[in-house]
Amino acid sequence: MVRALAALAALVALLGGATEIFAQVSQVTVRKTARYVQTSPTDIAPSLSGTYSFLASVDGAGISGMAPPTISGPFAAAELGAQHNNGTLVYSTAIGGWRWGTNANEYRATSRSELDRLFPNGTYTFNVGGASVPLNLSGDAYPAPPVLTLNGGSWSNGNYIIDPTKPLTITTNAFSGYGTHLNDVICLFLRGPGYAVPAGAVTSCPLYLQTASAVPSPNFVSVVIPPNTLTASGEYTLVASFNAIVDARSNSALPGSNNNARYLTVTTVSLKAVTPVFPMTVTSSITPTSATATAQIQFRPQDVGTTGSIYAFAIAPASQVSGGTSKSAMIVGYGRSERKDDPPACVLAQMGSNGQLVAASASQLQALTSGILGAQGASVTILNNVSTPTVAGATFYVGYGSSSATMIQNGVYRPAVTVPGSSVCPMLSSQTALWWNPAENGWGVNFAHQGNILFATLFTYDADRKPLWLVMSNGVLQADGVSFTGELYRTTGPAFNADPFIPIGPSNYTQVGTMTASFVDVNSATLRYTVNGAEVNKGIERLVFGTRAASCLPSLSSRANSTNYQDLWWNAAEGGWGVNVTHQGDTLFATLFTYDATGRDLWLVMSGGTRQPDGSYLGTLYRGSGPPFNANPFTPTTAADLATVGTMRFRFADGENGTLTYTVDGVQVTKAITRLVFSSPVPYCN
Repeated sequence: MVRALAALAALVALLGGATEIFAQVSQVTVRKTARYVQTSPTDIAPSLSGTYSFLASVDGAGISGMAPPTISGPFAAAELGAQHNNGTLVYSTAIGGWRWGTNANEYRATSRSELDRLFPNGTYTFNVGGASVPLNLSGDAYPAPPVLTLNGGSWSNGNYIIDPTKPLTITTNAFSGYGTHLNDVICLFLRGPGYAVPAGAVTSCPLYLQTASAVPSPNFVSVVIPPNTLTASGEYTLVASFNAIVDARSNSALPGSNNNARYLTVTTVSLKAVTPVFPMTVTSSITPTSATATAQIQFRPQDVGTTGSIYAFAIAPASQVSGGTSKSAMIVGYGRSERKDDPPACVLAQMGSNGQLVAASASQLQALTSGILGAQGASVTILNNVSTPTVAGATFYVGYGSSSATMIQNGVYRPAVTVPGSSVCPMLSSQTALWWNPAENGWGVNFAHQGNILFATLFTYDADRKPLWLVMSNGVLQADGVSFTGELYRTTGPAFNADPFIPIGPSNYTQVGTMTASFVDVNSATLRYTVNGAEVNKGIERLVFGTRAASCLPSLSSRANSTNYQDLWWNAAEGGWGVNVTHQGDTLFATLFTYDATGRDLWLVMSGGTRQPDGSYLGTLYRGSGPPFNANPFTPTTAADLATVGTMRFRFADGENGTLTYTVDGVQVTKAITRLVFSSPVPYCN
């Protein structure tokens, strides 16, 4: 009798524990998903990471200790093989729930036909701790993909750029068929800084959730993200989904659980929160005959109350500018033209009183107004009913400073409007600099900008956490005038200390993908690249470690007398290696890209080369390690990730020639170096 009572007590305890686990199960789901990516107001395309997928899941709180749930149904089990795991779900600690498949994640199919072959429509039955949950997934009720209308920022090279101090309005298109299924759901959420995505993200909808059962109309949603919600320099993925629920069943053994079968269509947008150099709102009307544009600007907090001048100026095709073809005209680059073999020279100019563009220099710009810069900001007239043909192809800017030269040197200006034309001029500044993401210390990209070409050297890490550098040697200016796109390569070569160093050739190059750098303004950009199919999107900005970043302007002049050495340097007889120098004040930040003893790419960094009494620059040389280039999130590296390998010293004979001496683990290397010139005009930095 005692034994019987003990057994009964144990059974009651067991059942009580099982009931507690069942009560913690919140959702049992089987679904098929179609994924898309939106890259402009109207352009959406199938996701490169796999358009179609299958998921079977059991979610809830504190369910990791339950017996693994199982699922049966019309699987193509033989073809799925071990990945099917005999229908036993696997617990994912990262997600906090049980998932089908040995990798505890969605199955990404290469096509709709593959998905339907491996996971046919029909009834899928879960066993959750003895409770049977059958769900009928049938009808192929995929909604049309969401298309988002965004207000508050602008599209740039496939990314939506938003000032985090401004509100962002997100509005979906109409969900066709909303309310015609057992239930329908419209869902919005963000991934990124400050937004933690809970388990079952595409159905949890922490940003916005609307169901047809509760809200029969409207069949779209609109939500506003308040100003100062997004993190400056933060990278976000905005996700919108339309859900057609075709089966939903309660289960008394799983009280309170939401058990359903659904077809899901998802659209994602890459969102970048970029703080502009100063706030500006532009209103313009450009017709074939007349052009009018005004800007409302706000001064930076540190500038309010100071004395300054406001300027409007242009970068325009020389043929459109009075004095634009003279030797004294300041050529700042070459534009885009219908004739790619004959790009127009672009010169600095201002509007004259006669409605014509007039050539000017950085120190000769005429102020629109001068005085105390007030907290209320200022209204700026850029174009006032000007004849469009006289300014066609020009990009107009607004800025302010104590003088026009100071404004340009400090980068306190923004592009306001570009007038269409057969020849169009690009941005003013040279982008030659070291760029990074402040939230992801440890990697960066050096840009060498000459004419319409951007040479990019990306230094990051491979899957083994070892240094990895990749190069885009021919990034070509795109039609938007602010983006550069080119092929991305990984190279091999002789060891850094090889003597002689044999120049590398085509057999040393391997294309791994493409890269695009898109410049939001003078100091902010987005970087997008692919490496062997892995896609990375980053918000980047100029690295400032001194009082300010160097100001680099395009120039046709010799740089022999320059005392700022910011540039890409190399040895012309040893193609394949080089060193990027960022120069601020009396400090050099240098990244050396070369090869180790096995021929593998190797980069080393001198992050603090200080000016010595003899005029040279000397600092400690490090080798870094860190998360893989596509780690998300990318955990910032620390001093523990740096290994001291030696020292590095630069001696400059003049502004165009120097000597580089460095040691790596006791091995000394000395090289003659010069600035790499691959196009015109070249950057002149100060």
